[in-house]
Amino acid sequence: MTEGSGLQAMEASCKFERIVMKKLPFHFLKVQLENFGAKRSGAMDADQFKFVVLKALRELHGDIGAAIAVHVIEYQRETNEAILQVPSDGLVKVWSALTMYSKHGEKPCHFKVSKVSPHLASMSADSRKFMTELLKPSLG
Repeated sequence: MTEGSGLQAMEASCKFERIVMKKLPFHFLKVQLENFGAKRSGAMDADQFKFVVLKALRELHGDIGAAIAVHVIEYQRETNEAILQVPSDGLVKVWSALTMYSKHGEKPCHFKVSKVSPHLASMSADSRKFMTELLKPSLG
């Protein structure tokens, strides 16, 4: 066995394959609904929040937009903030509908989209608040 054939055999047995998923099936949005002039005591629950999101989709994109599967993963009643799961194909429609929504009932309001990511884990960390959250236990 020559030195060259041994090297070729080693190269043949050591194949590395890189797999990259360019298109993930879902995206996650962290959104907050700000009601102007509304009392905080009448805060909505997760089902009502989802209803408002679907209403925004229906107003801008009609029945096709309202058919997009939007799921509320987490909802914070105190701040009207939620993490939504949407199909990647419908991300632009959902985002645009939330951006254009401006009135709930007769009261002005708007959605604030603070984060968008294809990975749910990235929704938990916030680099802008990291140091304050880290130092809270030592300050208190």
